[in-house]
Amino acid sequence: MTKSRPFPFKAYVGRLTVGEETWPFRFKVAQDASGVLRFLVPPIPYTAETAALSRALDGLGKGAAFFKLFGETPDGARFQSDHMTVRYHGHRSTPRTSHLLLRFRTSKATLTRQAEGQARPFIRLSLRGFEAFPHLHAQSPLGDVTMAGAYPAPRGTRLSGLLQVVATSTPADFNTWRSQAEALALHLLSCMSLAASRNLKGLVQETWDGGTMEETFYANTDRRGTGQPVVHPMMRQSFFDCAVRAHSQPPVGAKNLSYAIEWFAMDAGYTELRLLHAMTALENLADLNLSPAETRMLPRKRFEVIAKAMRDAARAASVDAENAADFIKALPGRMEDLNRRSLADKILLLGERWGVPLADLLQGDGLPRAIRARNVIVHRGWYYEPANDTPESRDLWDHVRLMREIVVRFVFVALGYQGQYLVYGGSVRQAAFPPRPGSSPGDSATGPAV
Repeated sequence: MTKSRPFPFKAYVGRLTVGEETWPFRFKVAQDASGVLRFLVPPIPYTAETAALSRALDGLGKGAAFFKLFGETPDGARFQSDHMTVRYHGHRSTPRTSHLLLRFRTSKATLTRQAEGQARPFIRLSLRGFEAFPHLHAQSPLGDVTMAGAYPAPRGTRLSGLLQVVATSTPADFNTWRSQAEALALHLLSCMSLAASRNLKGLVQETWDGGTMEETFYANTDRRGTGQPVVHPMMRQSFFDCAVRAHSQPPVGAKNLSYAIEWFAMDAGYTELRLLHAMTALENLADLNLSPAETRMLPRKRFEVIAKAMRDAARAASVDAENAADFIKALPGRMEDLNRRSLADKILLLGERWGVPLADLLQGDGLPRAIRARNVIVHRGWYYEPANDTPESRDLWDHVRLMREIVVRFVFVALGYQGQYLVYGGSVRQAAFPPRPGSSPGDSATGPAV
């Protein structure tokens, strides 16, 4: 892991607040190369006042999870955080002196300062691990959009990429523009997370309104990718263009697409988890984009007539059975499951509505077998059977590839993407989306192995 060197520390004078109590406070702050804020607090002489501070910090675990820290510099820069926590709290004593020792961290903090000389208002997110060559550029109704990342991405946790939205001209209402630009940025981070197959997060957000620079720092653990990018880092411009367009002109009006993408791009150390993540992404897409009535086999009132008859019959047949009371008690929930459409049915229903090309993927029994494999993993905790003739004997990776490909196609259609992407089989190949009508799985691959 690359060791991050902090920039020079800057001294602040302000106050520290725990609950309803406030103390004057001095501290120093620096940002390191990974976007993390580092704090230096000089030893504090132990007095009656600082003893009260020590007791208040001791009590954080019993009440408030965070304390607040505010500070200013002589040149007008400000630090503000309501999300401070204690890393270390101790004392150092000699025969003549006693000091309180503190080390802090923050999960969210804001630095503001005056900054001139910028051309137009902008927001900029600093990224870790995003790859693209060359840099990506597009126009949106909100302004010029740029996304950049080193290729290959440097090892370690250093910030190495950015996503920036620059206003075309000075907006009449900056706060409204900012809110809209932030929504666009979050949308693009989600879309490019699919392309990279890695959940991308803005670790530092810079916002300039024409006079004041605001930097907001977020604590995020390092997020590794799945190792299977969907769009090659050197071919992401067309997908980026599509993602920008889809924000203002979504082709199918998909709901909360970012949830499914986050599941899809989630890091997993085991193949079983990769399958569960892809399946969960599809469950999420179906449940959010189909109405409750569409996810049921029969209308609720008609099914309730059948359910009542089933309950009556079960009571009559199980009067003398062992554990009959427990059986009858469990019936309502179990019978409700009978009226729910299967995941396969919901995938087909939503795919037909959106026009997702799935014919080449659904030849044979790949989908039901993959769903059975998911159920086996969830219910018993392992996948492979010693015998070779079981329904689950197929290589688990075959199921993962199929389900991830289905997720990719749903997202492509939701964004209106048409272009090149990566297909994973015996080798990694470039393929065209949408696939040719009547093709078999993998037939759409048009380029050489990558």
